[in-house]
Amino acid sequence: QAGLGYEYLPAQSRLGALLIGNGQVAEARGHFESERSDHPERHDQLILVEAQLLNERGLSDELFTLLDHSLAADPDNIDLLYYRAMAGERFDRIDILERDLLAVLELDPANADAMNALGYTLADRTDRFAEALQLIQQALAIKPDEAAFIDSLGWVQYRLKNYAQAAEHLRRALALLDNDEVAAHLAEVLWVMGHEAEARAVLDKALETAPDSLKLKQVLEQFTP
Repeated sequence: QAGLGYEYLPAQSRLGALLIGNGQVAEARGHFESERSDHPERHDQLILVEAQLLNERGLSDELFTLLDHSLAADPDNIDLLYYRAMAGERFDRIDILERDLLAVLELDPANADAMNALGYTLADRTDRFAEALQLIQQALAIKPDEAAFIDSLGWVQYRLKNYAQAAEHLRRALALLDNDEVAAHLAEVLWVMGHEAEARAVLDKALETAPDSLKLKQVLEQFTP
């Protein structure tokens, strides 16, 4: 179809962003709705473009309305379930995250990313550490060298107060994935263990590549008087 080349979705995203930026949220939503009825073959992609715009601007009510409506019509859509789960995490609705990731795992029992995301969130935001550990270990059985999963394993060990194990996993994760969140996790564990010089070295190196990282700044503020 003419006009639906690779520029189509970025153009829709820009138009939606302009409308929402001007406070025309209802107009933006109406535009996406009519695009979806005109181009049913792009339906799911257009849902995710609209969801991303609403998510970025913190419009949680509109975002969940959109995703709930879409999933009511297509309840086994793994991409939309996963997206709504991550939105649940962003807007402190851990109940939504858990419900949707469990639904993903019902549909796709070997989905290691869903196992890890649920395990990490349970470790980070609840005290359900035993469940978290089990989920993360299941994810690692499927993808043993996935840095994000090794980071999750380190974090749950930290929450269980197994500090030496935590540091070992987080050092390995950071070696595989030079990322501000992993560095922040390792620095926090090292600080709690009393290895202040090493913690500072980890933070300093990470701040060189990610000087604006909130995660790194939070750890610095937490442990620097």
